[in-house]
Amino acid sequence: MEAGNTRWLKETINAHGWPGFDRVDAEGSDHVCLLVTDADSDPEFRRSCLRLLEEAVTAGQASARWLAHLTDRVRVHDGRPQLYATQYAVFDGISGAGPVEDPDGLDRRRAEMGLDPVAEYDRRVRDQYEV
Repeated sequence: MEAGNTRWLKETINAHGWPGFDRVDAEGSDHVCLLVTDADSDPEFRRSCLRLLEEAVTAGQASARWLAHLTDRVRVHDGRPQLYATQYAVFDGISGAGPVEDPDGLDRRRAEMGLDPVAEYDRRVRDQYEV
């Protein structure tokens, strides 16, 4: 299913450009960003969308929090530390974001992107997945 969604979204973005707030409402934008973030079958498409999403956020046409999620997803795929600690994994009942670049600046970066402090996010993730 993910590959089909990715193919459809890729065709749509290639034909019409990034679906910013001028084309879709906040909920629609959230759905697009989630589909892009989860496009594991096409990491190059996801990477190309990172640039488009950066431009959309700068223009006020997308939410910065999704830029944080997509940035981290691309970095994890590339084997680099996350910037915002948005990508969690659970192994043997222990959840966590894994390596984070400049941990001392993490909550400041998260706040700049409209994200909660990492301790609050960590608590919510652990509660949601019961780990």
